[in-house]
Formats: sequence, C-alpha cells, structure tokens
Amino acid sequence: KFPGITFSVKSKTYSGGASIDVRWTDGPIAKRVEAITSRFTGASFDGMTDLQSTQYHTVDGRPVRYGANYVLPHRTMSATLLRRAAETIARQYSVPAPEVIDGPGGAYINRLNYQSPGDLAVQLAMTLPA
Repeated sequence: KFPGITFSVKSKTYSGGASIDVRWTDGPIAKRVEAITSRFTGASFDGMTDLQSTQYHTVDGRPVRYGANYVLPHRTMSATLLRRAAETIARQYSVPAPEVIDGPGGAYINRLNYQSPGDLAVQLAMTLPA
C-alpha cells in the first residue's frame, strides 16, 4: 500500500493478551496505516467502563478473531522531514524556524525558549505531509 516505506512489525505477549507494534519512519501518517491495521485487532477497549471486549471480523463469511488484541501504529519522523516542515510553516508565519534535534527516538523540535504565533510545534504535528 505504501511503496518505498519500510515497516517493522513486532509482536508482544503479556498476561492480558498480545499486541503488535507497527513502526516506520516518515511516509504515511498513522491514521492511514491504522485504516489497514485496525482490521486485524482482536479486542476493543472502552475506557469509560474499563472494559475490554473481544472483536470479531468476517472472513469468507465466517467469524474470525485475530490473536493480537491491539495493532498499534508508531510513526517516527526523520530530522530531514521535520526540518523541511518546520521551515515551510515558519515561512508561512514569518517567524524563525525552530531547532530540530535528531534524537535516539526520532527527530523532535527543541521547544526551549521558542515561542511563535500559532505555536509552530503544534502546527507541525497537525500538518505534516501524509
């Protein structure tokens, strides 16, 4: 579905069930990946009632429950993508672009001593390319 993007898929088991983590850098936003991976979840959770429920899917007319309770997408942004987005949005607001740091868990914006109209970091999180 997403040519050129490499995904890492790892499963975990724990006392209450199992989960699958799907990780990638740059590429599609998490919602686009979740639109595909959500078809393979075996449970749903209602935080209001603190209740986990079994979730069934239909395959070839038969009910199926997948083994992993949850399939969780995790997108990491490269410093190159985040810097490009920061510079684009900074130009839009006519403010200096913030410093982008390439950390061990992915790139992030150094928000120390940085203030801008419309909070640039929030704008970045909401407008990064899909």
